Amino acid sequence: MNSIENSFLKLEIANKGAEIKKIINKKNNQNYIWKGDSNYWGKTAPVLFPFIGGQKNGKFIVEGKEYSQLKHGFARDNDFKIIEKNDTKIKYLFSYSEETLKQYPFKFNFYITYTLEKNRIKTEYLIENIDDKEMYFSIGAHPAFSLFVNEEIKYEDYYLEFEKEEEIKSFIIDGVLLKKEKIDLGKTKILELKKDTFKNDAFVFENLKSKEITLKNKKDNRKVKVIFDEFPYLALWNVVNAEFICIEPWCGINDFVDFNGELKEKIGIEKLDKSAKFKRKLIFEIV
Repeated sequence: MNSIENSFLKLEIANKGAEIKKIINKKNNQNYIWKGDSNYWGKTAPVLFPFIGGQKNGKFIVEGKEYSQLKHGFARDNDFKIIEKNDTKIKYLFSYSEETLKQYPFKFNFYITYTLEKNRIKTEYLIENIDDKEMYFSIGAHPAFSLFVNEEIKYEDYYLEFEKEEEIKSFIIDGVLLKKEKIDLGKTKILELKKDTFKNDAFVFENLKSKEITLKNKKDNRKVKVIFDEFPYLALWNVVNAEFICIEPWCGINDFVDFNGELKEKIGIEKLDKSAKFKRKLIFEIV
């Protein structure tokens, strides 16, 4: 486990998946990241690459050849190498290998940098296409933020507040795939949380007007703001009865039920020219 810290926050990160394991707010000495209880969900904040969600029939096609890929891609299950570190910044690298090429036929370097700036965590993704052809991929974050529940604060006291009023419409999830029909959740800035809010799986939104969303509760001033202005999709999810909420900015989404398997034709897929770089950043603000 590796850590960086400043006078506001301490961040702990595992080499496996460069996954955030703890965000300690020094003001109250509380961990704002889910504990990873495998009875509900054993992850804490996996990084999703080179795919998000599931593939139709677990497969995709590139240049006429069929490949198999796990849900959410393989980055979260591989070790990243630390290439730079100081007190408040850490930078990781995960590169292609002969093993990844069997599952995903592109050569890449994938860098993740975490930087503490007062009470904010800045996450930067940098993907380099080092192949001699165009590269297709998705990238996303999957952090699970703790809901501090006790005798005073109940699960139902928590809510999510969008930056702007939204006509909130979510894609419908069918197994690991998406339908193009949407559920209308109404016109509002506030999404109240109940234990069964996600009984039918995640909400997946596209092209929201809001570029920020904040987890709050009605009983204290504790909150987490996620700033995701460089990501066109946002997912929200938890496991029924588990005391966390995942706020997931995505560049890319699951396959749709009618997808033909050709990766370059996948809705939401990112394309990177040879020798080109792709950069995105997101911010967690902890109070």
